[in-house]
Amino acid sequence: RLRAASDRVDFAIADLLPSVSASASLNWTDPLWLWKWGLNASQTLFQGFRKTTAVDRAVVAMKSAAADVDEAEQKLSLEVELAVAERDNAAEALRTAWASVKAARENYETVKEQYREGDASRVDFTDAIGDCAEATGSCIKAFYRGQIAEAALFSIVGRVPQYQEEKITENK
Repeated sequence: RLRAASDRVDFAIADLLPSVSASASLNWTDPLWLWKWGLNASQTLFQGFRKTTAVDRAVVAMKSAAADVDEAEQKLSLEVELAVAERDNAAEALRTAWASVKAARENYETVKEQYREGDASRVDFTDAIGDCAEATGSCIKAFYRGQIAEAALFSIVGRVPQYQEEKITENK
């Protein structure tokens, strides 16, 4: 829209200029050669300021289109900034969740051994299993939160990524 409005301004300004034309002719009559040439310029006078008003309207339309471009740029910039922040937050949440899973599994292994020896109660054992399951769920949730944030970035950019299915495994 901005380029079209700019072209309309140029056209309206060009319409203000006078019209100039040139002509030449050569006629041959039996005994004489007749050579004519001429130059013609014309300017419309009684337009009632229609042409200058057309220029003003085209300039206003161009400024409006420029404001729309600026607004769209700011909106896109904000969307990108928010999507990148969400992706970074999700990556940090995933690192924290992996640490939580590791700690919960270590606690589960410790409580399991204590339960076998009789030092821990069944409630402690059940709590350790629940904590481990909750930490694993939080880790999965954080992973997919990051995937959603990545998809939002691709959506903003307008590209479709190449997906590869894989299973999440814990690195020991």
